[in-house]
Parts: sequence; structure tokens; C-alpha cells
Amino acid sequence: ALDGYKKVLAFDPANSIAQTQMLELLKGTMNTAQFIDYVKKNLASKNTSELFYNYAFDLHKQNKLSDSILMYQEAIKQNPEYIDAYINLAIAQNQDKQTDNAISTLQQANKKFPNNAQIKDALTSINQDLIDSKLNLAAKSYDEKDYQTSIKLYSQIQPATVDSLLGVASSYQALQDFDNAIKYYKEALKLKPTDSDIAYYIAIMYCEKEDWDSAKGYLNKSLAINKNNAKAVDAMKSVIEQINTISLNKAIVDFEAEKYDTALPLLNDIISSDKS
Repeated sequence: ALDGYKKVLAFDPANSIAQTQMLELLKGTMNTAQFIDYVKKNLASKNTSELFYNYAFDLHKQNKLSDSILMYQEAIKQNPEYIDAYINLAIAQNQDKQTDNAISTLQQANKKFPNNAQIKDALTSINQDLIDSKLNLAAKSYDEKDYQTSIKLYSQIQPATVDSLLGVASSYQALQDFDNAIKYYKEALKLKPTDSDIAYYIAIMYCEKEDWDSAKGYLNKSLAINKNNAKAVDAMKSVIEQINTISLNKAIVDFEAEKYDTALPLLNDIISSDKS
């Protein structure tokens, strides 16, 4: 059959039907590398970029990702302006777990076509896929109580996100490294300053350090964002109780030492706090 098609095309090189049928036959008898080589040698004058792209698209639909990737790449070699080939190549690479290559493909395309919305959308989507994958791996390590690994994996997400910073902070919290937990909770709060819960988490870390004034400050911030944050309301009651207990003990010591000028203001503060 192949010889027959060749004879027809030798007599009538423009016979598109014979050419299409011959190529379909070749697809079934050659691997992708052989097909590419044949087309380059025998159909160099044709629109080979479109031919390679269409074949890549068919392979892609069949989930033959490695072969489709090779064909998309060849389409781009033949026509470096082929936007759809860049986008579908990146999609295939991402589906084939070659996410870094997919991002690289789209970054290359974005440089060539900086105003193309499809490329930007695809790059945003694949970047998010990569972040989600890293978050899932980090969360798995956290669930397995492998906190050092979860810190490492969360930290690999760059630029940092609220979720990655919260992951690092909660991992340090689980290790009872409260200073580092506070540091990363604060970084998360910078990215999401309207999140009442993050301010609450910082307050709880200060409670662990028995830094009651700082804890109260962040609980005030939490409640300023959301006055109905029940956890922050309850924590504030406990923190005020701790502050009052410390003040009362100091007032008693000062009173017994006849330091009335310091004892009385402390007692007044406690009374005012109880009224509020």
C-alpha cells in the first residue's frame, strides 16, 4: 500500500487524499521518531508544523503523553510562532508529571508572546498545580509528625503563600519552637492582614511563652478584625485573668513593702479590667 501511495504522489505530488492516507498508514507502522524523520526527509516543502501538531493532538487525546510531547516539540521547531503548540505541549508535560518542564515551556512562550492571555492563564494554572502538589506533600509529612521535613517542603514554595507560611509556622509550633512559629505566623498575617484566626494563632504562641501583654495585643487585633471570633474571646478572658493575677501578686508585694504609690495603681488597673 505504501508503494502504491508513493507512485500516486510521484505522478501527482499535490494529491492531498493520497498524501493523507499514506501518512495515516505511516502512523500505524512507525514510531514517532521514525515518523518525524520520514516527514522531514520527504515532505519538507509542506506545512509540516500543522501536520506534527495535528498528530500530537490526536496522540494527546489518546493519553499517549510522551509521543504527543515529542510531536508538539517538533511542531514548535518547524514553526516557533505556533502558540497553541506551546500551550498544549505544556499541558501534556504537566499531565506527564513534568511540571517544571511545563512551566519552562510557558515561560518561554510568555517571553515570545507577552500579551497572550491564554499563555498567562495556563502558566498561572500550572504554577498553582505545582504549589498544590508541594502543599500536599508537606501536609503528608506534617500528618506523619515529620515536622522537619514538612518545614523543608513548605519552605520550598516560592514565592511563599499564606498556606505555606502557616504550614511552616504550625510545624514549628508542633516542635514547640514558639519563636519561629511566631515569626512565620506574622509573615502569614502580612500576606493576609484581615485574617482574625492568624492573629489569634500568634496570641496563642505568646501565651505559650507567657508573654501575656503581647498575647493580649494580638488578641485585640484578632477581635478588631472579627469581634465574633469565639476562640479569641475565650483566650482574651484567660489572658486578662493571667495579667490580673500577676498584677495582684505584685500589688500585694508592693503594699506589704509600703510602696503604696505602685500598689494602688495596680489594684485600680485590676478593678478596671474586671469591670470591662
